[in-house]
Amino acid sequence: MANIEAVDEATQRQEGNGSQENRIERLAREISISLETPRPPLTFNCCIYKTPDVIRKQNKAAYSPNVVSIGPYHHGKSKLEYMEKFKSTYVKNFLERVRNVGLLEDYLRTLTGLEDRIRKCYAEQVKMSSGKFLRMIITDSCFIFEYFLRLDSNQQWAVEDHVLLKPWLVGAIYVDLILLENQIPFFVLKQLYDMAFPEGSGIPFTDLTSSFFNDLKVNVLEHNAEVVTERVEHFTHLIREFFLPPTDERLEWETSSQIVEHLPSASQLHEIGLKFRAVRGNGSIHLRFGNGQLEMAPFKVYDDIEIHIRNVMAFEQCHYADNHYVSQYMFLLDFLINTAKDVELLVDKGIITNALGDSKAVATMVNSLRKNIITPGVHSHYHEVCCQVNKFYRSRYHRWCTNLRRDYCGTPWKIVGSAAAVLLIVFTFVQMPSH
Repeated sequence: MANIEAVDEATQRQEGNGSQENRIERLAREISISLETPRPPLTFNCCIYKTPDVIRKQNKAAYSPNVVSIGPYHHGKSKLEYMEKFKSTYVKNFLERVRNVGLLEDYLRTLTGLEDRIRKCYAEQVKMSSGKFLRMIITDSCFIFEYFLRLDSNQQWAVEDHVLLKPWLVGAIYVDLILLENQIPFFVLKQLYDMAFPEGSGIPFTDLTSSFFNDLKVNVLEHNAEVVTERVEHFTHLIREFFLPPTDERLEWETSSQIVEHLPSASQLHEIGLKFRAVRGNGSIHLRFGNGQLEMAPFKVYDDIEIHIRNVMAFEQCHYADNHYVSQYMFLLDFLINTAKDVELLVDKGIITNALGDSKAVATMVNSLRKNIITPGVHSHYHEVCCQVNKFYRSRYHRWCTNLRRDYCGTPWKIVGSAAAVLLIVFTFVQMPSH
């Protein structure tokens, strides 16, 4: 009996093992099949991204268009339908302006050949039919061309523009055209524009674009408005270029994995005797230290600056493994600005132009920008500046000089009292009998 039971148990184990093997084989086949399912390829062409949720949640309104969609990510959203009729009107007006009967067909032939390349510029898979995708690219591109050309000309605007050019709408369109999720690749825009206006027959697209975004070039070098627009991926990338110093200076920077753990605030540094100096002409993220003086580029704070910076930083986080130049600068600015007092000091030194008028609001904005932004290290130039500033701040000599100025020269009365005390000591010493 015992032998029979042993045989039964062995048989059950074999059947169980067989069942387990079948299950493993079935799961292996399912996984293999799933791996064959088409997925959007990860290519070096990707340059237009959806903002990661971990970044977006800090200020959701900063990353989505309010009035006009450009490109596929926000195409067809109900709140943006208002502008679609104006887009159609602008496409018609642009084609009439060009007076090229066959231009629309030429656009379709060109874009058909470029479609795969254009789709690969978007990090998210674009689930649109070919016809719908190409129509969207032509519509959005021609809208941008006509809008830029009308703003650039001195001609009287058409009747429909009295609606489109309401002040709030002009500002909103301007902001929407900068958003990372709301882009068409720059090479597409330039190629389509150049087809409409061959060389010498119109304003070059690089000039037209640079003129449109001119207000953002607060501290930009005259360097490369044209060269810059030749190498950018899209408008968000262009705004980033406006922040940066000349290319030859950037080539000297090296990526660093060294962390900046601390930097005193602007008011703390000022109290210890460090001087601040505004320096124009080196881009908006210029930072240099020498002879007890910290050079910084003037930084204009206006209503939409947070949106512009957030989208540039999101682009850096998605597009670059390192070289997060704007993100790193904002990281250091966050150290320097902690309170309204720090803002007011930098305003007084000509480094910040506060168009908001509220110093506390500027401090709050700067302090919020770096949240959930990863800056594993700063490049070599910034790291060296921070080391020098921290060394200056820790210097006993500078602290002694600061205490001397504060205790004996802080007010006119203290200066008079200190001078009188010194004179009294001198006179006493002179009148002492010699031995």
